This record gives sequence, C-alpha cells and structure tokens, in this order.
Amino acid sequence: MPTWWTEVVPTVALLISAGALIFNALNVRSSAKSKDLEWLFRYLADMRGMEAKLLSSATESERQSTFVEFANFLEVCCYAHNKSLFPKLTKAMVTDNLVNSIAIIENSTYAASFERLLTSTQTFDSLAAFRRRHSKPISHAQLAIKTAGPAVEDASSEPQAECP
Repeated sequence: MPTWWTEVVPTVALLISAGALIFNALNVRSSAKSKDLEWLFRYLADMRGMEAKLLSSATESERQSTFVEFANFLEVCCYAHNKSLFPKLTKAMVTDNLVNSIAIIENSTYAASFERLLTSTQTFDSLAAFRRRHSKPISHAQLAIKTAGPAVEDASSEPQAECP
C-alpha cells in the first residue's frame, strides 16, 4: 500500500534533477561565452603583435622575413577558420579581420610577394582557399581602401593610435 511520501519523494527528486540540469546547462553556456571571448582576445593580441612587428621592421630583408611570418600567421588563422576551429562569435570577427588584412596586403607594397606566396605549390593552401571563398568581401574592402585615398593605404606605414 503506497503512502504519500512514496509519490512525493520521486517527484521532488525529479524536480531537483531538472533544476541541476538547468543549472549545468547555464554554466556550460557561460563557460562557452567566456572561452569565445578568451579566443577573441588572444587572436586580436596575436594579430596586433604581428602587425606591429611588420610595421617596425627596419630593413628590407627584415620586412620580407616578417611579412612571410605574418603570412604564415594568416595561413594558420585561415586553416582554423576553414576547419571551423574558432568559436562562433570569434569566427565572425576573425573573418572580418582576415578579409581586411588580405585587402590591405593586396593594396600595399607586399601585393606581389603575397601573390607569389599564394601561387606556390603546396604552401598557403588555407589562405588561398579563404581568399577564393571570400573574394567578394575582399573586393569590397579593397574598394573601400582605394576610395578612402592615400591615408588608408599609408596607414600600414604609420603607427596606430591607442584607444584610451
């Protein structure tokens, strides 16, 4: 003969379990957002460092070496992008950043070097694939750079002002 507590206890246990599942789901979601933000900051810091190193190169030899290093960094980023290794929100920002970086490079003194890197066999495959897949946004970014005039084209040779 069942008593009231044999019906209440399983119901309470079920409600507690459901509450724990909801709590865990919220924690997982919060953790994913934090990880996404962490990836974004890491990517932006690395990109800023590579760009600064490129801009501060003193000799032509150092500039070419640093440019190849920057292109390798872009290749790794494009590989991660193409394989969907970035979290969702970071991927969107990385896409915009890569599109702009490629557009700036193609409108700079590095354009010929960049083209040679992309047309060599078995190197920079991910960067070339990203460039093909995003050719329209890259073209729009290049157009924006050209219509903005020399100030944007020369921005790669001038230090950037820091935000307060």
